[in-house]
Amino acid sequence: MSGKQAKVGSLEALSHFHQSLLHFNEESLLILSSIRQELHRRNKKIRQDLPEQLRRELKQCEINISDLKQSARMASTTARKEECAALARKERNRKRELEEKEYKLKQWLQKMPALVDSHEANILKMKGFMVNDMSKAAETLKAQMEILEEYTRLNKGGV
Repeated sequence: MSGKQAKVGSLEALSHFHQSLLHFNEESLLILSSIRQELHRRNKKIRQDLPEQLRRELKQCEINISDLKQSARMASTTARKEECAALARKERNRKRELEEKEYKLKQWLQKMPALVDSHEANILKMKGFMVNDMSKAAETLKAQMEILEEYTRLNKGGV
């Protein structure tokens, strides 16, 4: 540190700081675990759920387009034929949009490992710091507080 000293007026203040440090450490570990779970959940959604959803929607668009073409051929009125043709155009536009989404998703899937792995590594580093360094700091503080309490008791006893 930069030569500054903490001015602690009582052992109670140290004890309170120690409890706050332990609480901070526990809460931080819970939050980091929560972030990691969310990262895995979203990763699964992008890798598995989204491609499946896009494939289903694309397949449904193809079925709708085919059905609308058939309805247009079988329509008895010009108005119905035009209506089916307009709906088919709408479905083809939707299909193009879904294909664009699928293409963008494939690009994302290529980039994802590097992005996710770096975040995963940072979370693990932070958890390691919380478990190792912060826990050791809390243990050291507790040991020092016990020494101070013993010294205070001895000093009050007149020894």
